[in-house]
Amino acid sequence: TGLPGPLRRMNAIRRSTGLENWWQAWGMCRNITTLRGLEPPVTAEEIEAAARQYVRKVSGVQKASVATEDLVELAVLRITEATRDLLQALPPRRQPPPTLPPLRRLSNTSRTPMA
Repeated sequence: TGLPGPLRRMNAIRRSTGLENWWQAWGMCRNITTLRGLEPPVTAEEIEAAARQYVRKVSGVQKASVATEDLVELAVLRITEATRDLLQALPPRRQPPPTLPPLRRLSNTSRTPMA
């Protein structure tokens, strides 16, 4: 077919599993966690960290070079702002998210006493 490789794979998965929604067939990036509904509420640092993860994932740029640094930082800024606006506009969650963001996992591990 004339579809790009990722779309061909997604359609094949969808057909073989019977899943109708693209997010069920494709899945979410497992490194980006839900920020809405955290207690205590999400911090600006956590929102920016999630934006950086997203930009690294979609761009394939793990470490910005001189040529890409400004573009990456602009993308992080825009996604951080859009994420903050979205989280502020959404109604509260009824249940907390199932996993903690990476920054909270790190801080929880550092506070856990060693046995």
